Amino acid sequence: MNPLKQLTRLLVILCITVVINLQMIPARAAMVETDQLIHSAEHELRVDELMVALDTEEMQQKLMALGVDPQSARDRISQLTDAELQQLAAMDQQPVGSGAAGIALTVFIVFVITDLLGATDIFPFIKSVNR
Repeated sequence: MNPLKQLTRLLVILCITVVINLQMIPARAAMVETDQLIHSAEHELRVDELMVALDTEEMQQKLMALGVDPQSARDRISQLTDAELQQLAAMDQQPVGSGAAGIALTVFIVFVITDLLGATDIFPFIKSVNR
C-alpha cells in the first residue's frame, strides 16, 4: 500500500476522532435553589413592567421633552440591578413629598438646638443657655 494513502487514511481517522470528541464535551449541572429562580423571575417581571411603561406614547413624549432617547432608556432599564429595581419600586409606592415633613422637622430641631446653644438667634421665644 502506498505510504501517501496510509497517511491520508490516518489523517481522516484522526479528524473523525477529533470531531467526535469535540461533540462529547461534558455538561456541567448544578443545583439551582428555588430562591434564585424566584428572584430571577421577579427581576424579569420588574424589567418587563418598566419596558411596558416605557412603550407608552405619553412616556416617550416625556422622555423626548427631557432630551432622553427612548432606546437608550430601554438599554439602561435592561441593565438595572436588583437593588436599583427595588428603589424604583419603593419610589413608586411612596406618596409625593412624603419625606418633606421629616426634613422640615429635622431642620426645625437643628435651629432650636443652635438657638439654645447661642449659636443662632432665629426664634425669639427660645432663651440661650449661655446668657
